[in-house]
Amino acid sequence: MWKNKLIRNGLVLILFFFAFGQAAELNGIGGVHFGSTKEDVIEEIFKRGLHHQEQPRTNQIILPKYSLGDLPVEIVFRFNRNNKFFSYEIRTGKVERDRYSKVLEAVVYMTEQFEGVYGRDNKNFNPQFKELQEKRYVQYSLWNHNQYDVLTLIRTVDARYFIQGIVTNKHLAKEAY
Repeated sequence: MWKNKLIRNGLVLILFFFAFGQAAELNGIGGVHFGSTKEDVIEEIFKRGLHHQEQPRTNQIILPKYSLGDLPVEIVFRFNRNNKFFSYEIRTGKVERDRYSKVLEAVVYMTEQFEGVYGRDNKNFNPQFKELQEKRYVQYSLWNHNQYDVLTLIRTVDARYFIQGIVTNKHLAKEAY
């Protein structure tokens, strides 16, 4: 039984990296390394034939349409005051309450993808639906990695739900603001 699970998880991870094209990796995402300048990130996006949006006020670049395997997502690249890429966020689309089961599937899937890169999560909160009704977000998983802050969340906005996965380079974040 454990062999089947190992094979299944290995196949999911292989498909993830194939579909995401060097997706989440220890030092960044999609071939873009932490510490890259905004210009380097834009160049890498263009190399992949993708379209982005710049958010100068918040010093972010957004890829509004990307696929994490079968999961449509948006990626947000964040830059510190030295114009270095220090954090990224992966967001799913928002869904209504009656599709909440899809939210749970998505957060489990994203958590598994992060586990493939950063190892097992250190804390899985396994939040209940009631908790989410009382808050704007609940943490799903948290990693205690020595170089990166990594977490997955379930968020709610206007009675709609979505997933966030956030990875931050701790060293570069110190010069963030």
